[in-house]
Parts: sequence; C-alpha cells; structure tokens
Amino acid sequence: MLKSRNEGIIKIAGDSNNWSKHVNTSISLRVSIAISEILDEIVQKVVEYMSSNQSTEFLLDLIKYLDETICKFPTKNINTIIEKDKDVNVDGVRELWFNGIPINKISKFDSMALKLIDEYYRAHFPWIVSSIVKKMQQMGFNEESKVVENVALFSEVGLPDITSTKIYLAGIRSREVALEISNKNNIDIDISIPDMKLFLLEISSNIEEKLSGYSEETISWLNAFNRENQNNKINTIRNIRLRLVSPKLESVDKILIKKVNGRYYVCSFDYEIRLGVKFKNEGLFDKLTRMRGIYFERISDELWTIKSQNPYIAIK
Repeated sequence: MLKSRNEGIIKIAGDSNNWSKHVNTSISLRVSIAISEILDEIVQKVVEYMSSNQSTEFLLDLIKYLDETICKFPTKNINTIIEKDKDVNVDGVRELWFNGIPINKISKFDSMALKLIDEYYRAHFPWIVSSIVKKMQQMGFNEESKVVENVALFSEVGLPDITSTKIYLAGIRSREVALEISNKNNIDIDISIPDMKLFLLEISSNIEEKLSGYSEETISWLNAFNRENQNNKINTIRNIRLRLVSPKLESVDKILIKKVNGRYYVCSFDYEIRLGVKFKNEGLFDKLTRMRGIYFERISDELWTIKSQNPYIAIK
C-alpha cells in the first residue's frame, strides 16, 4: 500500500529534476505542480502590470487574475469560502479592501465581506501567492517576484501600495489614515520600517507646522503615535557589508550573527546551518549580537548587507 502511494506521488511529481522545486514550497504537491504549469502565464501578467502606470486600477486587475487563477488550483479558494447560496459581490469587496476602506464600512457593503477578507485575503491568498513568489524566484524572475511578494503583503494589510503599507506597519494602524499620509508626502518607496517610524515621529512632532491639511482623524492618530513613541529612543547603526562565501550558505539568503562561548557563528534563521567565523572588528560584531532584530541579507554571491527588523534600530 505504501509502495503504491509512493508510486502515485512520483507520477504526480513528474521529472525528478524538478522535485526540489516542489519540495521547497509550503503547499501541497498538487498545488505546487499546478503553479508550475501556469507560471509562465502568471509572469506575463505581472510583466503587463509592471509595464502599466501601476495604478490601483491595474493592481486590482492583477489581483483579480490571481484570484481566478487560484480558483483553478486544487486548494481552498474564493468559491469554496463563500456560501454557495450567497450572491457575493467579490469585485466590490476586493476593490474596497485594497483601497483601504475601513472594515466597518466594508461589512455594510456585503454580508459575506468579512468572511471573504478574514479567511481569504488576509490568510489563504497571501499563503498561495507566497508560494508563487518562491516558484518565480527559483526560475530567476526576481523583479517580477518582488511585485507579487508586495501583492501578498497588500492583501494581508488591505492597502494598494508599498508606502501606505509601510506606514501602517510602522504603527499607524488605520488603513485610511496610512493612505492619507502616503498621499500627502513624497516618501521613498525603499524606506525601511524603522526609518518610516522616524519619519512619522518627525511629522508628528510639531502639529502647527507639520500637520496643516491633514484630516482630524489623521492628526489624532499622529498625536497618539507621537505620545506612544517619543520616549522610545531610535538607535542608528551604520550600514555594514560582509564578504562571506561557504557552500553551506548557498541555500539561504538571510543569516544571523551569534556569539556562543566566546566564538562567533553565522546561522540560518532555523539554526539548522551554523558556521564558525572570525571577524577583525570583534567589538562591532559583539555589539550586533546583542541587538534584537538585526540580521544580514544576501545581495550577491559573496556580499551580505545588514538589515533591521527592529523598529527602534535604523540602518544609516
């Protein structure tokens, strides 16, 4: 029986040269294969979006395409989440959610809206789309995969662009307010979350000078943000790059620096990979090992650059 099952899995998986591509995703084998079969079409749709002005209208077209594509996969999708006897305005819910409309207003638009958002757009959609991202990265579609990765993030938060999403993640937990701040400021789309936090502290520090033209709700949110964060000192550390090459690190793109019993180690996030290293400036790296949320990300085969997930540590 076990042998028959294994033979069935092998038949589904196809060419053994592609097995690793299916194994390296968090979804079922059948869904992984279904994604692979339609990946070229997905990439083409993403390229079309990248060639457009990337307005919210074009973003919604791309998301609708991904919704329809996921419905073809052997997995939970919009059609299985909504009740069969309900006439749900999916297009309307999608448009409201990704435009940052408050959830209480969306709930009045359609009785199934909250179920669709909570079970699909906040959970299942990002999960499947993240698996598509991994497939695209495996095939070398790095720029295209970044676009799709952002779409997964937009879906979790319910916003249409990376700037307003970063404002939300930095602490302005109102999607409507995050959009207003984004629209009224020319903010670098590559800004880090810690630097976004610094920016928000700056614009909220002087109400009279900085906040003219904002809605009362936005002023209220920025005042609250300032009160909550003014006592939290933001530390800055200089941008550091490492030159590090090892066969053990070929499968990872992010590493941690740890110090154990006086020795330094480069570790994968799951700690399955641990590589002993020596640094010329041990004082610097000793300090880094004691900072929470600090890691290094690969930028080439040999180079790694420092990154921060800590909102109170900014890289300069």
